[in-house]
Amino acid sequence: MEKKEKRWIQDLVNCYKAGYPIVEIVSFEETRVETELSRTFEELGVPFYSYSPARKLAGIFGQIRKSDGPAVFLVKDLHLYFGRIAVLRTIRDLLPRLHQKQQCLALLCPFESVPVELSREVIVIDVPLPSAIAIGGSVSSTYSDVTIPISERQLEEVGEALKGLTMEQAARVLRKVLILYGPKAIGNLPNVLAEKKRLLRSGRLLESVEPEAGIEDLGGAGELKRWLWERERGFSAEARKFGLPPPKGLMLVGVQGCGKSLSSKVIASTWGLPLWRLELPLVLGQPHPEAALHEALKTIDAMAPCILWVDEIEKVFQSDIRGAGSRILSSFITWMAEKKTAVFVVATANEVEALPPELVRKGRFDEIFFFDLPDVHEREEILRIHLRLRGQDGAGIGVEPLAAATEYFSGSEIEQAIISALYRAFSAGRPIQQKDLEIAAAETVPLYRTYEEKIKALREWAKGRARPASMERRRVDFFQESR
Repeated sequence: MEKKEKRWIQDLVNCYKAGYPIVEIVSFEETRVETELSRTFEELGVPFYSYSPARKLAGIFGQIRKSDGPAVFLVKDLHLYFGRIAVLRTIRDLLPRLHQKQQCLALLCPFESVPVELSREVIVIDVPLPSAIAIGGSVSSTYSDVTIPISERQLEEVGEALKGLTMEQAARVLRKVLILYGPKAIGNLPNVLAEKKRLLRSGRLLESVEPEAGIEDLGGAGELKRWLWERERGFSAEARKFGLPPPKGLMLVGVQGCGKSLSSKVIASTWGLPLWRLELPLVLGQPHPEAALHEALKTIDAMAPCILWVDEIEKVFQSDIRGAGSRILSSFITWMAEKKTAVFVVATANEVEALPPELVRKGRFDEIFFFDLPDVHEREEILRIHLRLRGQDGAGIGVEPLAAATEYFSGSEIEQAIISALYRAFSAGRPIQQKDLEIAAAETVPLYRTYEEKIKALREWAKGRARPASMERRRVDFFQESR
């Protein structure tokens, strides 16, 4: 095991030796935790007992009372009974005896759930998900009966691919891949990754997103592109040796349809990192929102380096947020401030005035970029991009007059105008013509016409608070020449 994985075990041993009567162990991996603790305390010569509340609690507590001498008692899912006064009272009555007999009550729970009555007596230990090296060892044992040899490099690659899963989940993925594709599937990482993504998606909070768009598919946003190019090697060992911290994240704010969500995918493809989207509204809908967020962020930490995309963050975190929303905002901000893993957070927002100040203050993200409506040069670039993506870049379309005709259009509105023109030409049974695009542009009512005052207010908010994502044309020409 790596030092990080040994740390939680050593921490628990130290707590036991120091006389802590109760330790709460936070993990979904009951088998892994029980196995490690049984082995560790056996080596220390300390009796270890494991109980499930499927048995009567009175019988469990009775056996603990009868025990004499040092011991560790692991009780699973006891948090389900904390609502009973008698259970809490029994635990509190056991405290003097546990201390006197050098005993420790270890509560194994899937999420942190210390009741107020025990908060002064309990220390919480969070068990990290297994590392790539540990998973690689599991891979080796899973394939022990397979005659095809497995190289150390293959074990390392599969271990990296399965980061973010529990040990049992990783074993299930491997067994299924073996069944579906045979022993040689160990060398086919896409099959392994596909099963992993499918497994994580079943949890609904994290979704793997394929960053299909490249930086050449993002029109405008020259300042953002320059920022990304400068930090392209920000997660490398060379950057650490140079004294640079890894990039933390970006907040992308601005007018709807101007490329914020697309930019999240572009960042992942430009830096060559996997992209995961965190569904915060679904987090709030969980029975235990803070625990659900904690588990999702623990999974993301285990999968680093990667990009974590939080779309339309203002829909969950608002300035007048209360209750569970306030608590998960606090947890999210604390995680961002304290995380040591190479997870780059990209948050997008349309209605930034609704965001709480503590989320958008300087230093929370590396930078806050503002996406405004594209200027005429950017509209030309966006037109060319979408014509190219639909195989119409050789249709002889003049983009300059179209760029002039689409003033106040967002990037997505330009895209929809092109799609509308293509349908017009397709239904007529002929190639697309300039006139089709002109008619589509004339028929489109841009969002700016309806929400002009709101967009102006958004621009006013961005002054002094955010950095323009677009670059002045003179700087664009100079930067492109210098590259």
